[in-house]
Amino acid sequence: MRFRQLLSCCARVLPAVLVFAVLAAAPALAESLGDQDKVISEGMKLQDVQLPPALDADARYLGVPAGEPFALSDIKTDYLLLQVFSMYCPHCQREAPLMKELFDKIKASGKADTLKIIGLGVGNSDYEVGFFKDQYALDFPLFPDPDYRAYDYVGVVGTPFYVLVKLSKDDGHQVLFTQEGTFEDVTAFYSLLLEKSDLK
Repeated sequence: MRFRQLLSCCARVLPAVLVFAVLAAAPALAESLGDQDKVISEGMKLQDVQLPPALDADARYLGVPAGEPFALSDIKTDYLLLQVFSMYCPHCQREAPLMKELFDKIKASGKADTLKIIGLGVGNSDYEVGFFKDQYALDFPLFPDPDYRAYDYVGVVGTPFYVLVKLSKDDGHQVLFTQEGTFEDVTAFYSLLLEKSDLK
């Protein structure tokens, strides 16, 4: 779902003054929508996004201290696949079983230490992200982004959106691949990730 399209729809059915009030009440979203060109893409660098504390199992998977905020650069892996999703996105809901299958495939391949996955729930609370994780029995970490702060690093994108990066301790993480929309074929998507990350 594209947030710009959502607001455009609202503008046709609500008085202009109400639309203005909605934007004023959500400065982080309005600021992102105002920057039309800010969309992360292959060849660019993703800033070192700060994330909220991870639960024990997720912290062990990522190699970060449990219960403490951390940054992407703290994650113990070479490559990271970031899925931008929303609990309310029907495409994300349909793709959730495929994401579970992808995670299991990476784990079974023996590449789980060098390629890891996290999900970022844009506009979602901790409760909503937890509900989505439990509903689809997802084993990889999902993090809430209720105020769109982390989303702003990626840009105005639809969900689901995928970013594959090579992590770095220095000046940003190299973006190797991005995709907006579902991937549908787990094996093909997995092969593409290996190709982009030179893990084949």
